[in-house]
Amino acid sequence: MTLEEITYLWEPDGYVAGLTAATNHAALLDHLLAWRPLADDALTAAPAPSAFKTFRAGLLKERRGQYAGDGWAERYGAILIPYLMLRVSPIADRFGVPWGTAYIRLRDEGYITEEVDTAIWTAA
Repeated sequence: MTLEEITYLWEPDGYVAGLTAATNHAALLDHLLAWRPLADDALTAAPAPSAFKTFRAGLLKERRGQYAGDGWAERYGAILIPYLMLRVSPIADRFGVPWGTAYIRLRDEGYITEEVDTAIWTAA
């Protein structure tokens, strides 16, 4: 995805679906690289190849509504909920607008800056 794709009606639905669909380490990295403009911290938190099974097991637990544990959440939480999405999503929900509308409004007001095709939350 690119930042240019974000329109007023855009939703980041593909992010969650892609995490679940990534059944191996390479697929996960490809997915996180594709979403890097909005989820740079998720890429940083990506598991090593040797830890992918642990990540995947915890992800599937979370998808079933079961808590994967404090250690798992601390290590991989940025993948489940990247920081920028964590900041924009509640605003979109609160005002009943699409995610893209909230993102664009926050960007236009200076809460988000776009640098080298990566969005950064700049508000305190």
